[in-house]
Amino acid sequence: MDIKEFKAGSYGKGYEYHYFLPEKINRSFFWTDAVINELLEKASFKLGELN
Repeated sequence: MDIKEFKAGSYGKGYEYHYFLPEKINRSFFWTDAVINELLEKASFKLGELN
């Protein structure tokens, strides 16, 4: 599934209230933007520095 097509969930209507119903997230994703790869790599290095 392309990350651009991901839908976080949907809103439903109950009796006098609205609710958010999230989608399942355990799917395989891919992206076509190389910037996302660079950001993920930088984030993993920063997380590694915390140890």
